[in-house]
Amino acid sequence: MPDWGRFAEKVRLAVEAAAADRFDGGVCGLEVEFNILDERLAPVSLVGSGPARRSLADVLVEERIPEWAQSRVQREVFHWMVEFATRPYYDVRGPAWEATVLAGVLTDVLSEVGLAAGHRLLALHGNIPHRVEADRDGIPAGWSLAKRRYLARCVELFGARLATAGIHSNHSLPEPLLAWDFLHLPPARREGRGVADFRNDAMIRAARLLRPFCPLFVAVSASTPLAASEEGGRSVVVLTANDSNRLLTFPNPPELDVPGLYASYPDYLRISTDLVRRGVRFGANNWTPVRARSDVDPINRIIRTTSEQLGELYRRGIYASDEHPDLAAAEQALVVQNLCALVDLPMTRVEVRTDEGGDTVELAVAKTVLKQLLVLRIYADPAFGAGFRYDAEDIGRARRNEEAAARRGLEASLEHPWSGETVALREWLGAVLDDLGPLAEALGWSAYLEPVRAMAGGASNPAQRLRVWLQQRLRGPRHTLLGEPVVPPGLVLEWLGEERARLARETAAVLAERHGLGEEAGKLGELAVPFEAWTRANAALPVRVAAPPPAGALAVDDDAVASVLRLAAELIRIPSVTNCAEERLDEVMRCARFLAGTLREAGLEVRLWDTGRYPAVVAGFPGALLAPVVLSGHFDVVEPEPNDTQFEPRVEGDYLWGRGSADMKTVVASNVEWMCRRVRAGPPWPPVTQMLVGNEETGEGEPFGTPHLLRDLAGAAGWRPGLMVVGERTGERGDERLGQVCVANRGVVRVRFVAH
Repeated sequence: MPDWGRFAEKVRLAVEAAAADRFDGGVCGLEVEFNILDERLAPVSLVGSGPARRSLADVLVEERIPEWAQSRVQREVFHWMVEFATRPYYDVRGPAWEATVLAGVLTDVLSEVGLAAGHRLLALHGNIPHRVEADRDGIPAGWSLAKRRYLARCVELFGARLATAGIHSNHSLPEPLLAWDFLHLPPARREGRGVADFRNDAMIRAARLLRPFCPLFVAVSASTPLAASEEGGRSVVVLTANDSNRLLTFPNPPELDVPGLYASYPDYLRISTDLVRRGVRFGANNWTPVRARSDVDPINRIIRTTSEQLGELYRRGIYASDEHPDLAAAEQALVVQNLCALVDLPMTRVEVRTDEGGDTVELAVAKTVLKQLLVLRIYADPAFGAGFRYDAEDIGRARRNEEAAARRGLEASLEHPWSGETVALREWLGAVLDDLGPLAEALGWSAYLEPVRAMAGGASNPAQRLRVWLQQRLRGPRHTLLGEPVVPPGLVLEWLGEERARLARETAAVLAERHGLGEEAGKLGELAVPFEAWTRANAALPVRVAAPPPAGALAVDDDAVASVLRLAAELIRIPSVTNCAEERLDEVMRCARFLAGTLREAGLEVRLWDTGRYPAVVAGFPGALLAPVVLSGHFDVVEPEPNDTQFEPRVEGDYLWGRGSADMKTVVASNVEWMCRRVRAGPPWPPVTQMLVGNEETGEGEPFGTPHLLRDLAGAAGWRPGLMVVGERTGERGDERLGQVCVANRGVVRVRFVAH
């Protein structure tokens, strides 16, 4: 057994050297996938209308994800899927912390996109609890042609089974550790070899010996007991007895999960090349729960050699046509050569693909630490796991154990990977943690493992907690023909709401504590600083870092008046200036989003127009966005005089002072507060719609002023209001507490006079 104190000291020194040499590197990272669903829990494929209708994934990646988070996001298989990848970290807490922040960013982005689309968008990990129609038309157009063809082949083989979102964790060893150990090998073991060969062997061995631990990874991470079923021809959500429906859904074809694949590096090269040449493996993804990975940049350079280039060469006559019978044959030969080159690349990390989301940040850290400790344990002890040869018997046992863990979670019984004897999963998890204990203690990581250690002692995993939460709220549920309880979508939405609130708390906590990462706090700071500024600028975002400014002296005894004053003060603080040479259009948009978010969070139906120069908001009671009576108003203001101190509200006597307090943000706040209180009181609701525009001061001549909104809604829904109430001030002196009620038509006439 190694001297774990001495080994831990060597690891720490290697990490210090690696961080000094390559700060952008790291030893662990996460790739986190999400499905985007609507309020029916159905996947959202396309957004927009007519010629502007586009893949949701393309819109998110190309337009909606803020520029400062763009480097972390990419498309996934289908329109409704996106993936975020964290930076690699040397600190084992870093990936989970960054993944938490990225989930918060996505939640906020979906809040804004949902307002523009007119319905709520939700991010969900795991499988989709709704029927999914998946074909090659569901692949985002934003992928390159070569990638779309690869994904189309995957979809042809596996269809909707690919519509599951998981977490991939990446683990490596600090490069100085590998270099030091290689240089101190006996000369005979270094003869004819280099550090790259040594690293290849280490990564292949880690992939081989992490495989028998996958049932543990599955059980502690499982969070998908919900699934889709069918009842009377419609999709329903059911609560199953399985802990990980995601793992039971996502494909792991046995023809790719072959014996010997990770027995050694030469075995990996031989078997992988054979799979490629026989057409069994047709892409970079070899689908196993654990796989050794090459550096991503060389892979991308290889994949970018595509059939488009061949077609252009043939069109120009660069190659004679008889060298390949047609472009398809040439393309197939190119694919084979690309993949063979991909197989024979230096291994730099090992990827574990068993995890699911829905974790607390503490559990997310614990899962990363557990795998990183095992990678170090495997590397440090050549005798560890010597009996697991990755032969047919080992792979068969691993697959059975993984399925058992997916079905029964922490309550599963397994075949012990070394002896084959039956062992309770919790018991084996405890034994593994005991074995890793000295190394964890030497590295200072023991406390990070506490959530997993609690599970070994009887605590629940995320799937069990969700199952109990649902069962406590299901009152006499109906069951499917298979006996599975049907879960109302509203109950799932309630759970997702609680999860979102937890995410908001954890995001704020992680960003507040980021300096605990030491020098690597700068990596998280790349997201933290702009994220904080973003949330300060939009107080309606569901995941926020900075609390809204205090209302100061705006406190009164009456609760309703106090609420209106607080909301009016928030609106006044937003300098939504129009009708001048220096319009503040970003602030006008910010004000619209704040109002839309406030109304929607209260439970109202909301539609946000945010694609024109000026935004607009329409809100109505549930199921009745467009009603006969309209409360009309605006949230833009003219420029301040003499300066921006007018955007700091104050109360003096009976008056609220601040730019826009009279014209007309206090009235807007009154109407918004009334609608929020009224919707919370429950049905029946009055037939009232609120319509707010951001360009009244300019005369509403450009979209989206009131005339444009009325025209849009008449064309789209055949709706025209019966009565519009405009609550703008009617006293012109400015000192009246009450103005007269005016019954009139309102509008703007533009006239051009030409004098001769």
